[in-house]
Amino acid sequence: MLIFGQVFTRVRAIPTGNLRYLDFLAPGILAQSALFVAIFSAMTIIWERDLGIVHKFLASPTPRVSLVLGKALSAGVRSLVQVGIVYLITWILGVNLNFNPLALLGVLIVVLLGAACFPCFRSR
Repeated sequence: MLIFGQVFTRVRAIPTGNLRYLDFLAPGILAQSALFVAIFSAMTIIWERDLGIVHKFLASPTPRVSLVLGKALSAGVRSLVQVGIVYLITWILGVNLNFNPLALLGVLIVVLLGAACFPCFRSR
């Protein structure tokens, strides 16, 4: 956002109307960072399955649902940290975002659910 946002603001290659390019770019970076955390969380599940760690978890008396929910919620909470960092950077750069508490709550819920759902996909 710091590099590409400044460059494309000056180039005017992408028509954004009356919207500044940084304002246009910030929500995409927010979604991309949350998806990146979710992808790596899903990859750790695959690695743990390949190493046999998942079989050891399944042998424990812990319910399977709580194992899946634990992985999903950990990805969601990690992505919320990323959201906080992105919002802090956008605030420092002066990006015009909607800082209404209800809008922020909606963003947090969507990011939490989106990042938590991705690691729940299984590949066979």
